[in-house]
Amino acid sequence: MDWFKIRSRRLREKSIDSRWILENEKHLKIKDLGYGGCGKTQLWNLPGHDTPVVLKNIFDPNTRETDCLREAQILEKLNGAGGAPRLLGLSPEIGCYFMSFLGLEDLETLSHNQEIGREKLDDLFWLKAIESIIKNLIKIHKKCIVHLDLKQNNVMVDRTDPKCPKTSIIDFGLSTRPGQPWVYGDYEKNRIDKFLAFSPWTCYEAAMGQPVTTKSDVVGVALLIKQVIGIMDRKPHQLMTMALKGLSQDPKERPGLKTYLRTTQKIIKFFTAKFG
Repeated sequence: MDWFKIRSRRLREKSIDSRWILENEKHLKIKDLGYGGCGKTQLWNLPGHDTPVVLKNIFDPNTRETDCLREAQILEKLNGAGGAPRLLGLSPEIGCYFMSFLGLEDLETLSHNQEIGREKLDDLFWLKAIESIIKNLIKIHKKCIVHLDLKQNNVMVDRTDPKCPKTSIIDFGLSTRPGQPWVYGDYEKNRIDKFLAFSPWTCYEAAMGQPVTTKSDVVGVALLIKQVIGIMDRKPHQLMTMALKGLSQDPKERPGLKTYLRTTQKIIKFFTAKFG
């Protein structure tokens, strides 16, 4: 917890009275957004903000105060890097905090719509989305944060410019700093295969309770790339080969994010010249 202590006056100033939150939920809450293993999110109209905001509630009554402080400190440290939500307020005693709302459209929804034929997005759109995700993750790593939960429903997509999608990475509930073990790691060896089959975006070292590095997030990136290539018309085989390498249990065998970025940008240039 030492790294996540509230040191800044800015964070203390964002404290919100828990009684106010509980008393105003009925008329300020717009709707529920989603549920995860550790908490739920809701869309609220928060006084003083022109647009709706997100409230995250952490489930576990035994750890919610600590978890709330940890997640709030991560968002404060990121300060919007990688398109991350910005911390707007927190009430640690009831395990909840407010953050900026980044839209309702995630990569999982777009991929599903493409797969079932509900919508058709061209290959360049998907390649540029991959490029945006990698760039954002590099920015997050520069803030000394390892995400550890990178999957399709944790990537929001802004299609304001249909030819240049912008992505945002959300949900830092499992994140930590390089050199630290994963919050929920240390699985028994006889359970590790079942766990990784259920959560294939989680790297081996995190699940084993070993220290994580920025290479730990490569597994999530590689799986995203593999899934996106699966719904593209033209398959960039060089990128797929790199994605498969990124799924290795050995961090040393995984390509770095800058290697993925350079390869993706070369393929975008080729696709633009040949098919754009």
